[in-house]
Amino acid sequence: MQNTLSVPFQSFLVQLKRTWDRSCKDEEGSSISVAELCVGLQYLMEKADEEREHRRIPRANILRDPFVLINLRHFCMFAHGAYSDTVTDICSKTPLVESDIVQFQPVSKQEQPAYFLAVDHFTKNIVLSICGTKSFQDVLTDVTVETTEFLDGYGPKGMVAAVYWLQSQVMFTIIDETSKYPSYGLVFVGHSLGGAVATLMSLLVRKTYGIPVICYSYAPPPCVCSSFVPLTKEFGVITVILDTDLIPRFNPKSLDLLVVELRTLDWQQVYFRKSELHSKLFGVAVNYLGEETTNQLSQQISNYLRKGLRKGSQQVLELGKNTLLSKLGDDEKIKNISKWQKRVTDISRSYWYHCELSTKEMQPLQLAGNIWHIQREGNQYFGVQSDQGEYWNKIEPSRQMLQDHRISQIEWALQHMQLED
Repeated sequence: MQNTLSVPFQSFLVQLKRTWDRSCKDEEGSSISVAELCVGLQYLMEKADEEREHRRIPRANILRDPFVLINLRHFCMFAHGAYSDTVTDICSKTPLVESDIVQFQPVSKQEQPAYFLAVDHFTKNIVLSICGTKSFQDVLTDVTVETTEFLDGYGPKGMVAAVYWLQSQVMFTIIDETSKYPSYGLVFVGHSLGGAVATLMSLLVRKTYGIPVICYSYAPPPCVCSSFVPLTKEFGVITVILDTDLIPRFNPKSLDLLVVELRTLDWQQVYFRKSELHSKLFGVAVNYLGEETTNQLSQQISNYLRKGLRKGSQQVLELGKNTLLSKLGDDEKIKNISKWQKRVTDISRSYWYHCELSTKEMQPLQLAGNIWHIQREGNQYFGVQSDQGEYWNKIEPSRQMLQDHRISQIEWALQHMQLED
C-alpha cells in the first residue's frame, strides 16, 4: 500500500462519498465533494493520532505466550512469500528451500489468486499460501460487492469463486502430500483478500473433507457470516490485524458511522479556531481535488464557511488563498498539477462507475476466528486478544490506516512485538 497522498486513498474517499450521498440523498444542500471529505477526514486523523500518542494499552489481554508469537511471525513470512514472482523470491522471504515448494502459481487473475503450496519441515506442516490483491482499489471493490451462498451460509461472491477455483487446483496435491507426510499438519495462510480466501478455504476443507486445518489470516476484510464465526474459532482460524488498518473495519456499517462523524464535525473549530491546522489540512487537500481547478478551491472554502463559520470568515478565506498560492507558485506548476488531477479524476470516475454497476444489497459479514490485534504504545508493539465486538465496525481515522495494511509493515511489527511479562 502507498501513503495517504495516493490513488488508494482517493479510492477510499470515493467510497466514502458514495456512502455520504446515499445517506443524505433526501436532504437539500447536503452535497459534498471529495476535496471536502478529504479535509474533514484529515482533521479526524490529526485529532485521533494525537489521542493515540498517549494511549496506554490494558495489560489483561496482552500476548504472553512466546510460542504463539513465534507462529505469528513464522507464517507471516509465508503470507509475504505469496507475493513473489519466482521460487527464488519465495525462498528469500521464507525459511523454505526450493525443493520444499510443491506447487506454484505466480500470476493472479480475476477470482484466481496466485499461490504456492510447500512442505514446511521446520514446523512439520504442509502450507498453502494465498496471495492477496496487489491493488488497494480491488480490495475495496471485493469487500463491497454482493454475497453468495457458501456451504450452509454465505460469503463474498468473488472470494467464494476463488475458493472453489483453488479447490480444483490444489486439493489433489494436498491429499497426496498428506499421505507422504502423515504426521504433518495442514496450514493455510494469506494476507488481505488472500487471508479472507484462506479463511473460507479452511472452512471448506474442514466441512467437506474432514481434514483439520489451521489458518493464519493477516489483515483480512470481513468475510464470514455470523453463523460461521463460532466454527472459525473452533477450527483454528487466527486473524491478525495491525493497529488502525482500514480493511478489516471496512464495511457498510463502519462507513455509515464515519459519515455521521464527518457530518457532525465542528467546521468552525477546524477553520477558524485552529487556523494553523486549517492551513496544514488545506495543503494536503490540494492533492485530492479531482475536477476542482485551483480557482474552484477558493469556492470550496466558501462552502465550508457557509456550513457554520460566520465570524472571521474573510480571514480564513484569505488564509486558504495564500496557502494555495504558496503551494502552487507559478503557472507551469499549476498546469502540471492540473494534468495529475485529471488522471486521478478519470480513475475515480471509472472506479465509482464500476461500484455503482456491481454493488448489490450486501448481507453483513464479520471477521473470523480468534483475533490478535497488534497495537502501538509509544514506540512499542503489543499483541492484544480481541473479541468480535462492535469495535471492528468502526473505522479508526489515522495517517497509518493504509500503511498498517501492508504485509511488510505487519511483518515488521511482529518482529518488534513485545511479550508482556
